[in-house]
Amino acid sequence: MKGKNVSLAIIDTVINDEKLNASLICYHYEVLDNGHIRKRDEKDVDITHGTICAEIITSICEKVVIYSIKILDPKGEGTSFELKCALEWCYQNDIEIIHMSLGTTNYHDACIIDDIIAKLISKGTILVAAHHNGGLKAIRHVDREFSVHR
Repeated sequence: MKGKNVSLAIIDTVINDEKLNASLICYHYEVLDNGHIRKRDEKDVDITHGTICAEIITSICEKVVIYSIKILDPKGEGTSFELKCALEWCYQNDIEIIHMSLGTTNYHDACIIDDIIAKLISKGTILVAAHHNGGLKAIRHVDREFSVHR
């Protein structure tokens, strides 16, 4: 991937791209309640969890095009249905790396996203998922079903 821009989706809260390197390209989307994905035109001025994740990633990755996909509200809450829709969008749009710093308290959420996770991995998409968030197990089925490097 050296020498070319890599497409990276951050599935999280919104990203305030004014806090990032000005030369980066950012696109902003959100999952609506009906599962549709819409482009977000409004700018966010707050420093959110998504912004912090993006700052960390862009501090070590210079050649990246960021796709911010909002599924979490300001409290950091979202649904597995929204996550599935975001992952399907990434699959359809050939996103190369997907970052998910989120978790669940419901083990059955894994059943909702198992198929799309398998499709993404078979396509060669790199999935980066939190192992722990606030003491909660994050997307554990990813490392139970597939080869995971820690």
